[in-house]
Amino acid sequence: MSANLDIKLILLGEAGVGKTSIIKRYIDDEFDINELSSISMNFVSKKIDKEKFSINLNIWDTVGQEKLRSLSNIFLNNTKIVILVYSINNRKSYDSLDYWLNLYKDKLEADTILGVAGNKKDLYLQQKVSEDDGKKYADKHGAIFGLLSAKEDKLGIDDFMNKLVDLYLSKNKNIKKTPNKYITLNQPIGDGQGGGCCQGKGKKSKSKYDSIIKGKNGIIHSVFLGEKGVGKTSIMKRICEKKFDPKEPHTVQIGQNSIFSEETKIKVVFYDVNNDKIKSREYVEIIKKSHIFFLVYNVNDKKTLEKLRYWINVIKNCKEIDEKYILYILGNKDDNKAKEGKKNDDKFSSGQKFSSEFKASFRTISAKGDKGLENLVGEALDNYVNLV
Repeated sequence: MSANLDIKLILLGEAGVGKTSIIKRYIDDEFDINELSSISMNFVSKKIDKEKFSINLNIWDTVGQEKLRSLSNIFLNNTKIVILVYSINNRKSYDSLDYWLNLYKDKLEADTILGVAGNKKDLYLQQKVSEDDGKKYADKHGAIFGLLSAKEDKLGIDDFMNKLVDLYLSKNKNIKKTPNKYITLNQPIGDGQGGGCCQGKGKKSKSKYDSIIKGKNGIIHSVFLGEKGVGKTSIMKRICEKKFDPKEPHTVQIGQNSIFSEETKIKVVFYDVNNDKIKSREYVEIIKKSHIFFLVYNVNDKKTLEKLRYWINVIKNCKEIDEKYILYILGNKDDNKAKEGKKNDDKFSSGQKFSSEFKASFRTISAKGDKGLENLVGEALDNYVNLV
């Protein structure tokens, strides 16, 4: 069986060059001539099967407007492939490539793969940038060049994307997939489990996660909410990277990470947002698309527990009345060595009572001591599936 691998790809460039259209043609083979410029960061995923890997190509579509450019900067972490996009009928978009190149240079790893895409080749009669100009720019920066048409040429886009992915794999031959113990889920259920008159033969196993895989493209979004300093970033890093930094800095803008379940082919994307950005469009969009909410407080500070009411109201205000989602109350920094199961402990009873009020799941955890986190995500996914 091939290992699973996540590759993050991001498109950068001026507004109107066709970044969103390229993605839509690549993912859904669709094109809208009236496609509007993106006003927020968008994320989609496409599965690609290679010889040794089953790849989740996670594609970020960025905003190009001047006043929103800083948002693109936020999402550059852990990016493996960057595509600089310009429109062949817009010389200004080509001239701005240096800006976007410099934006990513200081923030990405040295082995990040670079692509340069000249879009809208179907508008050759209005061409302001020659193919040679595009190739020279790409050669100068060691990038792969592609002359694309989101309107007319899906095969060209597919070929360009495959070249970038293949180059990344060739430069990173020792990539290995490490199993994630935090997302062990129940095994598929149904006829494929054996037993019965057919003993599981001739029928495809069904899984209770099929609806997520089909309806949500196998992706579940979740977000950590709570007061500054309660350990949201530390929890996310412990879950996704098995790391803990006692000097973890506060999230400045928006943090993002993910894990993948090999058993169910479900990916969970986590967001950690600076509380000062609560009224921003990006924050609202994250809340809207998330299905699981981890509300975090410090078990040693009751004020942080009571302040979770505010975050619960934020969720309610962003969601449709009938929309279903899961709430988890996490009491972090439960670092004492006392025996577990002391249910009368005030730290436990306060959180339990609060959680019951909002019909939320509850547990005390320790990002520092790696306590209470094992299979937290798997449990949350099971609860969400049972809910919907």
